[in-house]
Amino acid sequence: IEHMVDPVAALKKLAEILVPGGEAFIETPDTACLNARLTPKRYWGGYHYPRHLHLFAPRSMTTALELAGLEVLEIRHVPCPIPWITTAHAWLQERSRPPEALLRAVDWRNPLLLAFFTACDLLLLRFGTSNMQIVARRPLDRGPRE
Repeated sequence: IEHMVDPVAALKKLAEILVPGGEAFIETPDTACLNARLTPKRYWGGYHYPRHLHLFAPRSMTTALELAGLEVLEIRHVPCPIPWITTAHAWLQERSRPPEALLRAVDWRNPLLLAFFTACDLLLLRFGTSNMQIVARRPLDRGPRE
């Protein structure tokens, strides 16, 4: 959803194609997560500009879904170590002459960093991680009121 030019229009289209009572599963970065709150905004790994055009927090995602005619059943957070790593990498890049080997090591493909930050996210789940999963439903059509 963060890649859509008009996310509400995309969600409205999703609502149209769902059968009444049908559910949709969405995963997107959470701008209200601990990682985003602890780091200066220009470093946060969830931005991924220009790929991410629109970002959401639980409240704004709920609003977008409701505008599209969908109801939120659940919002939960999942471990996602990559934003932590890309945050660290962005911060390092702005330092005065960081060692090239260090820049290469702080990479989302580094299995040690993936393991470390996955463990961190598991410990921090209750505070919200960089990725939220949303389950939304098209309400049941109730028919005309009498």
